[in-house]
Amino acid sequence: MKLLTHLLLYFFMVSCNSIKPRFNKEFYRIKISFNLPIKMRDTTLQLQKNNVFASFYGKYAMYELPYHVTLEDETKIIYDSLKFEYFIFNKKDSFGYLLKHIDDSFITKKTRESFLNPRAFKGGNSYGKFMLPPNKKVQSYEKIYDNGLKQTYRYLLNGSAFDSIYFMFDKSMINIDFSIYKHEDSAYNSKLVKVILYTNPDSMAAKHINYTADYYTNSLEFTRDTAKNESELIKVFKRYKEYERSIK
Repeated sequence: MKLLTHLLLYFFMVSCNSIKPRFNKEFYRIKISFNLPIKMRDTTLQLQKNNVFASFYGKYAMYELPYHVTLEDETKIIYDSLKFEYFIFNKKDSFGYLLKHIDDSFITKKTRESFLNPRAFKGGNSYGKFMLPPNKKVQSYEKIYDNGLKQTYRYLLNGSAFDSIYFMFDKSMINIDFSIYKHEDSAYNSKLVKVILYTNPDSMAAKHINYTADYYTNSLEFTRDTAKNESELIKVFKRYKEYERSIK
């Protein structure tokens, strides 16, 4: 675990050299990634990895939700492709529209919370369930890195299946209109961009599972991202803006 922790901190610190101070572009995009260990029936673990993309344009937001399309017969996979659906909304509204294709009309209306939580957040509330384990008891915490722009805090836990949590903050992301946990953003006057939960190898849960602690960790982060189809995404935002005007 110590080796992985040191490597993570090293890459976190090295990346500071390329950080720009703030986002001020009208259009920007982030990638939200999480790792979630899943217990199988034979008590082994598999690591589920998932990426969701979110784009922002003025007062609008749009999530790009991945899904696989697979065609196979009894002997082989004939076709396997990663495709995306799109969910667009005005950030002040509690609803949005699902687009099966980027050129679709705004017909399929859905409530943001009931749709995004299971599709984008896998049932959590903005991933909150991955960050704060139940009955969390903080034994101690310390700041282990601070360069003025980025900070990393380590919380040691007891009475939990997790023995420690790492919170990583980045002030250059403070204007990004996405939060893992708004309370932490406000408390540290920064933006929480990554969380890592380390399993306690001495916990009762861990003793019944065959796992490698350094690999099977719960983690969540969001990072800046670029879109090869940026012009197409902006067209969708502009279409939605016109659609809003037309129904008023």
